[in-house]
Amino acid sequence: MQTSSYSRLRFRRSRLALTLALPALLAWGGQASAATSTTDVAVYKNVDLSNSRDPRISKFYVGDTVKYTLQVVNNGPVAADGATLIDTVEPGLVGLNWTCTVVGGGAQCPAPSGTGLPNFTIPKLPAGSEMRITYTAKVTAVDPQLTNTAQIQLPAGMTDSNPANNKDAVYICTFDTDLPRDTTLTLSKTSNGPWTVGQSGATYTLTVANPSNSPTRGTITVKDLLPTGITPTSTSFSPAPNWTCSVSGQLVTCTTTSVLAETGSVTLTLPVNVGSSAVGSVTNKAAVGGGDDPDNIPDPATCTPGTTNPANQCAQTTTTVTQVNTPVPTQCTTLYGLMVSSTGSLYDGRTINVIDPSTNTVGTRIATLPRVGSVWKGYQNLTSAALALSPDGRTFYVATDAIGYPYNVPARLWMYDSSTGSWTEGSTFSGVSGRIVRMAMTSSGVGYAMDSGGNFWSFNTSGTVTSLGPLKPASTGSGVSGFYENGDFFATADGKLYLLSAQTSGNVNLWFVDPRTLTAEYLGNLTSASATVQYNGLAAVGNTIYAANSAGRLNIVDPAKIDLTPVGGTTAGSTDLASCSYPDLRPIIEPVKSYKKVAGQDGSAVQPGDTLEYTIVVRNAGQLPAGGATFRDVLPEGVTYVADSARVNGATTTVLNGQTVSLTGTAYPFAQPVGICSSTSTGAACTTQVLHVDTTPGTLDREAVITFRVKVNDPFTLTSGMVRNVAVITYTDGNTPPIPIPTNPTETPIYRPVKLTAIKTVRNITAGGPVGTSGSGKPGDVLEYCITTTSIGSGVATNLRFADTVPSNTTFLAGGFGLAGQDIRYTDPVGQTQYLTAAADGDAGVLTSGRVYVNGAPARLEPGQKYQVCFRTTIK
Repeated sequence: MQTSSYSRLRFRRSRLALTLALPALLAWGGQASAATSTTDVAVYKNVDLSNSRDPRISKFYVGDTVKYTLQVVNNGPVAADGATLIDTVEPGLVGLNWTCTVVGGGAQCPAPSGTGLPNFTIPKLPAGSEMRITYTAKVTAVDPQLTNTAQIQLPAGMTDSNPANNKDAVYICTFDTDLPRDTTLTLSKTSNGPWTVGQSGATYTLTVANPSNSPTRGTITVKDLLPTGITPTSTSFSPAPNWTCSVSGQLVTCTTTSVLAETGSVTLTLPVNVGSSAVGSVTNKAAVGGGDDPDNIPDPATCTPGTTNPANQCAQTTTTVTQVNTPVPTQCTTLYGLMVSSTGSLYDGRTINVIDPSTNTVGTRIATLPRVGSVWKGYQNLTSAALALSPDGRTFYVATDAIGYPYNVPARLWMYDSSTGSWTEGSTFSGVSGRIVRMAMTSSGVGYAMDSGGNFWSFNTSGTVTSLGPLKPASTGSGVSGFYENGDFFATADGKLYLLSAQTSGNVNLWFVDPRTLTAEYLGNLTSASATVQYNGLAAVGNTIYAANSAGRLNIVDPAKIDLTPVGGTTAGSTDLASCSYPDLRPIIEPVKSYKKVAGQDGSAVQPGDTLEYTIVVRNAGQLPAGGATFRDVLPEGVTYVADSARVNGATTTVLNGQTVSLTGTAYPFAQPVGICSSTSTGAACTTQVLHVDTTPGTLDREAVITFRVKVNDPFTLTSGMVRNVAVITYTDGNTPPIPIPTNPTETPIYRPVKLTAIKTVRNITAGGPVGTSGSGKPGDVLEYCITTTSIGSGVATNLRFADTVPSNTTFLAGGFGLAGQDIRYTDPVGQTQYLTAAADGDAGVLTSGRVYVNGAPARLEPGQKYQVCFRTTIK
């Protein structure tokens, strides 16, 4: 056995650009023939890139077979027979196989090949010998560093002279095979239409995506060619963080140099104005390019969207634009009813008739619903519970009920042309639950229908029906029921859709319907609804809304009070009403914000440390209730919320989307939206988010009242000297997100008083005494007086003057700080010291009439700052 032999290793390491890092880590251990034997064993790994499908960037794809090798070397000087190889690998490599070959020097493989990891003991590893293990495995995971690590351990009793090369690792980077290698930009876009001319809040939304394995580099450019009549609201703007847009004519060009990561995306918002020349339908085209995408940016005017490059760099969307205030045809001043037969069911409409809205008298029959069948089957009259009328008053639409065997007639849309006197079949309604019970057509020519189970459809003037899915309440809570069973729609002049719904007899509710989100927002309960009838028809004449019920009564609906008033007598009954009159009714939200000082310093001026109470009164001055109402108020800068002070209508709880929201605690509750409602009595918590119409602006009765308190920070450090605050109200208005309605801004000037303190100390310089507020000495001793002035108020002190009388029985000591002219020592607010003369020579210091003055220094003293003046005297 050799106990003193020692040699140095030859250290070899593979280098792979971008993908391979081979750190050598420490490892100890092993087995040998004697406790004092020393040798040097090492392992080295490298990856063979020859079978990479993408050697340019040195990566493998999922499903590829990767090949790499491990070299085991004994650099000597003694044999390391029985050395152990330990090999580990991360998940992501499967089907691992290995082969072992001897490179030279008499090494011996334990086996020529094997499966799994080569964790084995090496029978023979003489000094100067080498063996190679070759691995093959299949890649199954996307990972930037799939790691395989090998470590060699010496037999017990042996010592490695260079343990740093006992461990090595290989990193295999992989790509997703389903994504392109190079940067690949795609573009999609939508609008929040349909729009009306002159409306606010019209936007295009563009989504730039990079569905590839590489991030972008350089500048990404989006070109958006706006259609005629559509213009951006600004000539330069930022549609998303780190993006900028410029405008030239109808072309909007947006750019960014920010990196869009692989598989990442970014959404751009382009606010636009809607002009009268855009009426009809307008198509907006856009294209994206740059960012290291190898394809040039297409021309948005000519490119056609597709799923492959470069077509996927193009996007377009078509939006319907309607003109507002279009004159209504004269026939739209008429009310029509889908009337039941005097001998038939109260719930099966058969004829379309004129109804006099002032007397509830049934007038001229316009049409009778058709019948189906044949001579050998017989004939069956079609019935319906739903009626609508086109905006021009020419075409009636009914949703007929399904009829079973032997007719097998599905629920269908039928159209009656009053100018020709003919019926035409439209599309069928698929998946009807119960029957179609509600129908209306908006002024844009889009109709809506709903069955008794809540399923929702749209239809157009040509009779094409589209299933939209189930309509659901936007929120639930106490006081909010569902909207199934019976009821009807009506549409307003601004294109909004409303729903009257009977969940149970006598429980008749009003809702705002948003077809885009398939939700309905609760607006209140009809307090005077009869418990014994169904309300199954709604229509308007002018600004008056009428409701018909199954008892043959006609009622005027007051949407402001959510109330019904009967009109005229009784008829045989109708299953629906229709008109092409669209009432100009809407909520009008008027929030007003104010504040008052409720605690703190005397007087009306607000000072740091004072407590303010904010009050926000939200009034609905419109003609329709507003549902889904929320309140949000960001806490102003310069103040701190007073715990447990928040109230909505005097209550410590409110509601949001059917869930109770607590307003108590130390956390400020209005930083995020909370629900609000019209107050019913002080202290009554909101159970819905409805702002009812208020007709008494001078009285707080149906307004929402929000209050909270804040304490002005002390010290108050805002340079503006103001506490500024604006709250925001929203309600479900058919926009996504709802348009915010700000309160008036409140600006509270903060009076910051100046308060100064002065502390005077003395020290016997000659005797080396301590600094204190009193001292002692003998004639001839030098005393040093220092006066420290501190600003303890909230205001900034200016025009400062210092004066102190030289104490009696002492004489002012000129040059007292060592040199001629160093008569007074002045230390400014930032700690810098300077010496002033006592002569009237232009600097800030002077001694006159036995008093020491320092004038105009410092120029200003901020809250919390201090300065010091020192002078010396001799005891007489």
